[in-house]
Amino acid sequence: MEKIKSGIIGFIGYLLSPLSFWNDLYINLLLAYTMTLPIGFIQKNLFFHAIIISYWITNIAGFVLMH
Repeated sequence: MEKIKSGIIGFIGYLLSPLSFWNDLYINLLLAYTMTLPIGFIQKNLFFHAIIISYWITNIAGFVLMH
């Protein structure tokens, strides 16, 4: 059971990491946009900066999960 759990976490990390070529368009940008929507409603001029930070957070999370 532990190997299955580790495999699933590693697969999710691979999907989030920059090592997969489809992650930006289909996963990371959509996650970053979703994470920054509340910030955009509160403060519109911070939306662009928040989406860049959120995008990098998703990439780093992918590497951490793969580790």
